Amino acid sequence: MPEQNYQQLLNEELSKVSADPRFPLLAKKRIEQSKKYISELNSLLGIIGSDSSMVISDENRQRLVELKKLTGDGFIKELVRLTVESDQQLIGLHVKAISSEGAKDPALRAWAQEKLPMLTENLTESQTLK
Repeated sequence: MPEQNYQQLLNEELSKVSADPRFPLLAKKRIEQSKKYISELNSLLGIIGSDSSMVISDENRQRLVELKKLTGDGFIKELVRLTVESDQQLIGLHVKAISSEGAKDPALRAWAQEKLPMLTENLTESQTLK
């Protein structure tokens, strides 16, 4: 779930971009989807309650630090690039989960398969922000 947590942080940054009305609208949709995604995944995995700590990889934490140093168009361009990259990562994780070497739990595999269209749509939408 670290990639999903990272994506939540990117979505929060998207919601703050007021220069283009597409950003907050897309961010709102993605934040709602993310909450539902995490809730469903926790349910599947038998995780009770929510862990309030935002566990993300050190690499992604550094990307956020570098992003926040930017301003204006540079910030927006890098935010879009990072969002597209994260979308691709999540799709890759789901493709791996449904592969023969992926998740052993049939319910988890089915759920991962079910989420692919939403994740692909998110990628397409984030690519249009360029």
